[in-house]
Amino acid sequence: RQAAQAVRKVPAAVGSAVRARVDKSEVGKYFLATALQFALMAALLMGIDKLLDTKPLSTGMAGALFAALSLRSRVFSFLDSSRPRPNPAEPNAAFKPKARLQRPGWTLRGVKIPLFWAGVTVLRAISCALVYEAIGKRLVSAPLLVFLAHLAVGDTWNTITNVERRLGVGVSACAAVVFTVGLAVATFWRASPAAALVLLPSALWLTYAAALSIEIWRLNRSESGEKQPLAPVVEDGKASKLRPDALVALVGGLVGLVLGPLRALFRPLLKETQPKEPGAPAVPAAQ
Repeated sequence: RQAAQAVRKVPAAVGSAVRARVDKSEVGKYFLATALQFALMAALLMGIDKLLDTKPLSTGMAGALFAALSLRSRVFSFLDSSRPRPNPAEPNAAFKPKARLQRPGWTLRGVKIPLFWAGVTVLRAISCALVYEAIGKRLVSAPLLVFLAHLAVGDTWNTITNVERRLGVGVSACAAVVFTVGLAVATFWRASPAAALVLLPSALWLTYAAALSIEIWRLNRSESGEKQPLAPVVEDGKASKLRPDALVALVGGLVGLVLGPLRALFRPLLKETQPKEPGAPAVPAAQ
């Protein structure tokens, strides 16, 4: 009930974000980084499907693959998606909280949070394995691609909230996180109702996390008493850069995708121009 009340407290007016100038380049950065991360993870699944075309992964191995993606999807992120650091520095005093972050009384603390995330990871792996089995052991399918999109959106949300410390923008991003996990549950249901039911606790957990983010944003105001803006603004000075190593990985993956079909296209021509072995007759001898 307290979580629901926190969601209802989000004001319609953006406040300081209306007066400040929205940083459109930062908005574009979030969309671009999320789309690129999704494309990179989808390319990975596509490559595995093609490589193991005749002998696909077992259901257990597929579950292990999605467990790894759930735990380390940020490896594919083009943003700094490192986990929360203690006492992060706020680069701009205009939106600096008065003290350490204030949290509501219903915040989970200590070992409860990693235990909950561990349980969510296990349930994600099981649900994805059930979908994989139900659709004929194919990694590239609509339900699993929606799940990848959800992971990419979640990593962008993590960057906004825990790395850039944009609490207001994090409130806007958490709506996308809840929407994509709900969409994943819906698409899983069409493939396997059991998989959707297994994934449902993940949606409930993320709904709680979103409500917590909203309440933390509401409680932590600037020194002037204003809430942090719901959109990135030029004046906040919190922008993070794209990861160059991830960009290099993307370029390498694109080159591989282009060269693969080209190699298959020119393979017959290469065989025709290949020099014949010495002493081999140009025309087969008559039997």
